[in-house]
Amino acid sequence: MLSEPSPHKAADYKHREDLIDALLCAWTAALWSRHGLARCQVLGADSLLPPGQAPTIIAPARPEQRRD
Repeated sequence: MLSEPSPHKAADYKHREDLIDALLCAWTAALWSRHGLARCQVLGADSLLPPGQAPTIIAPARPEQRRD
């Protein structure tokens, strides 16, 4: 992907965007699986929705970047 210029057609550009999104999701999942809360933070868990229905995002974070 680095050696190819960005596509001009919208569908091709969207496909590339989807590939990058999938890569970032897989990397974040691997980081969460290996390190858990030591290297990631859970955002959205304190939502007003009932337990188990809260929207959450797992985000990589250094300890000094964490939101408590």
